[in-house]
Amino acid sequence: MKTLLLVLVSALAACRTAAPPAVDAFALLAAVDAAATRDLWPGFDPRTMPVALDDGTRTLLFRHPSPPPEFRPLAEHPGVFVSERRIVMANTSVQLGGVETATVLPPQSDAPLPRRAALVVHELFHVYQRNHHPRWAANEADLFLYPSSDASLVAAQRLEAEALRRALVVDVCWTRAALDERRARFARMPAAAVAYERGTELNEGLATYVEQRALASSAAAVLPDPYFVPDAIRARAYRTGLALGRLLDRLQPGWRATLERDDAPSLDELLARSAPPTTCSLTADERRAALARANADVAALDQQHAKTLDAFLARDGWRIVVDTPAAPLWPNSFDPLNVQLLAPGTVLHARFVKLANDRASIELLGHPALTYADGAHPLFDGVRRVIVSGLAAEPRVTEDRGAVTIEGDGITIRANARVTRDGRTISLTNSEQ
Repeated sequence: MKTLLLVLVSALAACRTAAPPAVDAFALLAAVDAAATRDLWPGFDPRTMPVALDDGTRTLLFRHPSPPPEFRPLAEHPGVFVSERRIVMANTSVQLGGVETATVLPPQSDAPLPRRAALVVHELFHVYQRNHHPRWAANEADLFLYPSSDASLVAAQRLEAEALRRALVVDVCWTRAALDERRARFARMPAAAVAYERGTELNEGLATYVEQRALASSAAAVLPDPYFVPDAIRARAYRTGLALGRLLDRLQPGWRATLERDDAPSLDELLARSAPPTTCSLTADERRAALARANADVAALDQQHAKTLDAFLARDGWRIVVDTPAAPLWPNSFDPLNVQLLAPGTVLHARFVKLANDRASIELLGHPALTYADGAHPLFDGVRRVIVSGLAAEPRVTEDRGAVTIEGDGITIRANARVTRDGRTISLTNSEQ
């Protein structure tokens, strides 16, 4: 299923679990246009790019050259289209009517308007990246194999992040120290894990960098936290990518134009071209302390994963269990910000997952689910079992000559399967081929 992997870069980043309050989409777009007057990125102009906004009750489509049929013109606003359905599923970018389009959920009601506008700019920059720099991406399959349980690598990453912090707020001499820490760490990691980290920094780190430029925020607001939990690889890369961009602003002012002309280098490789020789170094005491804390945090994370797994399996309510002995299910999409590898081959999808084969399809939105691997990879060698637990209401089950449909709020399962019941547990077993 390797052909699916790069597609999943645009998988859901934030799924809806409850109806948010209505927002003024037109005021939000006006704030985006105001932010676009700043020097955000060479060639990137948010005012010219399509965006679909969920205003809490419907979907508004702006600046789109060929709206899908479900959108109708909004008479009082020429050039704006509306669908009465809320079709935006995430803050991301997707193909809509054959055109890469930013999609934005309603932000938190108490978020200031400039903050909301900067988020839209972030998602619009993803559209720019997809169109102009498709190599700025990570293979989300590699996230599951990242060596986050290696305490020595966790400690090394935290020392690197501390050096980045000092480079931004103390002295740029710490830049070279941070790069030296990274080089030594990367030398001990699988190539795929290195590529994942660098790709996410280019993808999400640069989008966060542009978002912060839209806010005109200070460097103090962008510091990477050295103490992300060990498996927060993706979230960490948002901040380290942003920090690397801010250091490039200081040490190589023309770096954005350089990267536009040649988008092959990673941010750390680009920064290495101009980082000054270092006279700054971390102490032996700092290294010992970092390793001790990393060992404790990795052990604590393992314990937390075991507790999370036990808690999921013990949830009260209705339960659905899908077994596929005939053929594994394959991932179509998932939310990379809300997955956890709880045990070897066992993945918790906290908000969204979509799986299918030629005899079954499963789509779950807003309901935690466990998937159990069929092969070596926790997800991308196929899934042999899916469990959904803690459902408050009994899902609707219909059967028609071996074809089974299970539906509920945020749940759609269709399969050629045998259905059995045991109390409030509904089990499906894929029929043999």
